[in-house]
Amino acid sequence: PLALRLHRRRDRLVEVGDGDAVHLHAVDEEEGGGVHAARLARRRLAQGLHKAADAYKLWHEVLQHFPRLTRYTLGAKIDTLFIETVELILQAGYSHREQKLAIVLHACTKLDALKFFLQISWELKALDTKRYSRIAEPLTEVGKMLGGWKKQLQNEAPLP
Repeated sequence: PLALRLHRRRDRLVEVGDGDAVHLHAVDEEEGGGVHAARLARRRLAQGLHKAADAYKLWHEVLQHFPRLTRYTLGAKIDTLFIETVELILQAGYSHREQKLAIVLHACTKLDALKFFLQISWELKALDTKRYSRIAEPLTEVGKMLGGWKKQLQNEAPLP
């Protein structure tokens, strides 16, 4: 399974509850306990990357059952978009701050195209409803994560 080791010292993580959910926040001991934003961003990256990889694994199983007529056209296009989306999420996580927003925007565009072509395959009955919904669910979560990441980066970006 996909596992990224993002925190070397787990004793520096603090649980913070906000009603129903508990979130782990990395605490910077040198700054008197302030939340370290870079570690939170890496944690979000790991979650988004994991969700995208899980969706790709589901897709990989489904591709084998695609009708031959669409497997090498629409199926290949969807497969390429999946790989490019996962690659862009990974690339954004390790890019410099100045480049990160452009890469996240590109990942959002690829994800939207991926969802569009998946919907077309469902409409053409190449993908049944059950499999379509199993793949679409994690992609929706990835989209929300990318949207939040994009919004955060846009708010951090200096105004011209």
